[in-house]
Amino acid sequence: MAGAMGRNEVVDAIHVGFSNAVKEYIGWTGGGTKRRHLVESVTTVYAAREIKARADALGARNWITLEQVFGELVEWADAAPGRGRPAKELSELKKKSTGRVDIVLWNSNSLPRSLIEVKTGLDAKLLTDAKRILDWIYFFGRNFCGSIRYGVVATTFRFDVNRPDRSKSSCDAIGRAMKELAGEYGMAVKADLRPMPIDGFNVGSATFLISR
Repeated sequence: MAGAMGRNEVVDAIHVGFSNAVKEYIGWTGGGTKRRHLVESVTTVYAAREIKARADALGARNWITLEQVFGELVEWADAAPGRGRPAKELSELKKKSTGRVDIVLWNSNSLPRSLIEVKTGLDAKLLTDAKRILDWIYFFGRNFCGSIRYGVVATTFRFDVNRPDRSKSSCDAIGRAMKELAGEYGMAVKADLRPMPIDGFNVGSATFLISR
């Protein structure tokens, strides 16, 4: 019997995929550089690979696309047009038709269900991606009978194992700002911070699950 790919399963898959990516990349470089082991293109692919593997193991008929252009998402999310003049945020999404989302998880009906943005570091770039995901969920989700239900902003960063409180504090600050932003949309954010068990490399990953 086919299972379902739940949101928590997606989040866990991202963390595991990131860890696998960092280990693999360290192997490629021979461990010679500790400042360049956080590469978005590598972590994106490994996160997508782990999500798809888990979906397949569950028998869930989800599929994945990378670097998905905005214009196609607008078309396939199948949201009903709102009345009156389009909101500024909606106009911005449609105007950037060639913009891209790092990872899109699609359901068995070939509709985009979840958007995942991948970054490195704990900084304001995460809030920019969160704002965009909030706009996608609002304008192309349940409000207008669209298919998008949730999104994840995910990142890898340098995790100080000697001062874990410092990394947690940075993550908490981003989480609070993101929750405040989500509150303006009537949505919530669930943060998940995890250090990676990689000897000699202080690396962590964080996910921010955004949904109603």
